[in-house]
Amino acid sequence: MIEKRLNYETEKPKLDTKKIASREQLLEMLSPVYTPDQLKNLDDDELKDLLDEVIDRVYKVKLADGGSADDDKPKPVDPFKLMLQLNQMSDAEREQLEYMLEKLGVKKK
Repeated sequence: MIEKRLNYETEKPKLDTKKIASREQLLEMLSPVYTPDQLKNLDDDELKDLLDEVIDRVYKVKLADGGSADDDKPKPVDPFKLMLQLNQMSDAEREQLEYMLEKLGVKKK
């Protein structure tokens, strides 16, 4: 029996942003990535498109960092590269990262 390998394109999460009714929900989902000032001039359709872009970007980065589902084993994280990336983050990016880690329930060491 041949098993089909999974990858990003075949298993991409399907979030139907067209069913999200309120602007407040869209703004809440985009708040970790964008400031209210950046979103204030966008209409609902533009917010939905932006949310789709963010979702695609996040999952592609996640797969690029952790390895593809087609790989036999995940690639190890280089601590030096990670440290450089963290040091180069702006204050706003650090705040967003802390917010996301808090929502994921990651405890600080």
